[in-house]
Amino acid sequence: MTRAAAGQAERSPSGGGFRGNTGLMLTNDPEAFDEALDNGVVSRRGVLAAGAVLSGLASTASAAPAAPKGASAGRPFKGYVTYPGKGGETHDLRLLPLGPRDVLIRSEVSVTTYTMTYNGLPRPGAAAGPNPRYVVPGQGCVGVVEAVGPTVKRMRVGDRAVFCGNPQCGQCYQCLSGRAEWCQVLSEEVRPFAAMADGTPVYAAGGVGGLSELVVATEEWGFPIWTDLPSIEVAMANSTGAYGLGTAFNQAPITPGADVVVIGCGPCGLGAVQGARIRGAGQIIAVEPIAYRRETALKFGATTAIDPNAVGDDLVPMVREMCKGPTDRIFSGGRSWTNVYNVPKGADFTVEAAGGQLHPPKVERQPDPTGILPLRQAWELTRAGGHLSYMGYFQKGDIAFPPMELSNRGRTIHSVQTGLQVMRDVPRIIKLVERGHFDARSMCTTTFPVERARESLQAVADRTTIGSFLVFT
Repeated sequence: MTRAAAGQAERSPSGGGFRGNTGLMLTNDPEAFDEALDNGVVSRRGVLAAGAVLSGLASTASAAPAAPKGASAGRPFKGYVTYPGKGGETHDLRLLPLGPRDVLIRSEVSVTTYTMTYNGLPRPGAAAGPNPRYVVPGQGCVGVVEAVGPTVKRMRVGDRAVFCGNPQCGQCYQCLSGRAEWCQVLSEEVRPFAAMADGTPVYAAGGVGGLSELVVATEEWGFPIWTDLPSIEVAMANSTGAYGLGTAFNQAPITPGADVVVIGCGPCGLGAVQGARIRGAGQIIAVEPIAYRRETALKFGATTAIDPNAVGDDLVPMVREMCKGPTDRIFSGGRSWTNVYNVPKGADFTVEAAGGQLHPPKVERQPDPTGILPLRQAWELTRAGGHLSYMGYFQKGDIAFPPMELSNRGRTIHSVQTGLQVMRDVPRIIKLVERGHFDARSMCTTTFPVERARESLQAVADRTTIGSFLVFT
């Protein structure tokens, strides 16, 4: 047994105790310790000396950890700051100290979504709510980890990493129930991560303020990635396009050969179109008023693209007829073409990704800016026993369903936030991009620097682009 220097204690290689000044390995086994003491192998004075060292080590371990490298408070950067009801603009900001669970990412690419325009751009009649805050909007980013808090386990400094549109802690009730898109970290009260020049605190919207050169969030919002894909493609595979895939893969997994209808072909809907194709759908019908988006849907695998403005009230019967199947011989696996009571005609899976209109578009307009009509049409064109996934947002008003249809000829309704368990699904989606199964590049249609973040939001609001991104240099 190696003897330690007199009056010193050193850690055991096995981690089971310390070497005292007599050379004995101090142990957690009380019988072994008593025997050594009785036999004079270790002196009481040596025990006291070793105890003093242990006490000092414990005091050192309980001291406050040093500030993470690269996370110095006061570090300058730029971010797009919004104020409720008034839109926003790019400001010079200063970083605040990181918390113990925080991760700092120097962003390379961040996606701009229609949801962000709610507070990111002025809206007629919109007013600031109670206790308004200065907020950096965002639903994730791709970049490099520059600092981590002392309790962070998932990420290390230097990692290429993503922050996502929803967190996944893996421990809360929702995560353990298989609905990680509603991880309860979502409801955590966030603290400010930056300050304006006058000291006004700035918060991250929804946990991740992606429209910023430096992005801070707790580790549950992200994880490292290992891929050579360009960051802009990873960003789409981590955000709105991925949400459509999450719907097609997870919430209502589309079966091979199924009839699928996607209403609304923005990035979420186009993700659902691609997800349906990847899942082997037999027919994919895209319903979209904007011409260039219908063309994109066909490129991504839609078998038919319908302009709802052109067909009007005929949309539902038209789609039902397209989904009636090859035969009405019910004992040969067909559907009855005359029995309306059982609603046999219609889509097996319908994804509603239209939502309501926040800003007047500069392209073809949707039939109903409130977003209620596509909700009802999605219900009506889905067969009894089929699956209906609602992804749209910002609808205005209420919707009613006939009670007999709801209770006796109902559809399985799925309410989709992102549809993703991000730590499991985003790496899978990245593999689909790498192998050419999911076309993220064609959905990345516009880029802007952070100084022009408002233009990026406006392009999304105008619906003149599919995917708009901030690219940081």
